[in-house]
Amino acid sequence: IGDYLHDAAILILLGTVWCTRSVAGLSKQTQLAYLVLFIARYMDLLEQSQTAYLVAHKLAFIASAILLSLPFWIWKSSHEMTKDTCPIFFIMLCISPIAAVISSEK
Repeated sequence: IGDYLHDAAILILLGTVWCTRSVAGLSKQTQLAYLVLFIARYMDLLEQSQTAYLVAHKLAFIASAILLSLPFWIWKSSHEMTKDTCPIFFIMLCISPIAAVISSEK
């Protein structure tokens, strides 16, 4: 039931963004981090055979991250850049070596 609640929340967020034509209150940096996270985490779609349920949800997460990133370029004027202060480049720079070490141990 948790997956379906998450799906519903994403649909509500997408609907709100597209109906209001505004990304005010959302973080572009966080949405891009989600996109990178979902693509990196679900690379196993290319390597392993999986159930249709898992494939559908993994693709839905990637698609939702893409769809939530697009409005930042479409409605640039509604993006509150002064409030979007997450240092995403620094975070990714620090986390990447850790992720590489952890994934090589498996």
